[in-house]
Amino acid sequence: MAHLVTPNVLRAIYESDGHPVPGIAQQPVLQVLAIRLITSQPPQPNQTERWRVVFSDGTYFIQSMLATQLNPLITNNEIVKGGLVRILQYTMNKMKDKKYVSYFLAK
Repeated sequence: MAHLVTPNVLRAIYESDGHPVPGIAQQPVLQVLAIRLITSQPPQPNQTERWRVVFSDGTYFIQSMLATQLNPLITNNEIVKGGLVRILQYTMNKMKDKKYVSYFLAK
């Protein structure tokens, strides 16, 4: 399955600060390494679920926050650990001096 992912694309995305990267695949394929529900402390009523997803391009990995409108893909098990996703669009955000990528993707 490793041959299906787009190699070395995550380093280029991370270093680009969210700007389009010339010379990389327009819609890269990544593997899902981990999925975790992020909860606030203390829990807030009626809070929208946020999911942290770790993606790999076969060489590098990156933590990301999934766009909230894609939550059903997690809860319906359409995005699962070990699965592949095609990235349609992404943005780079900084939280607590760390960079996180927010993805809009197709399964």
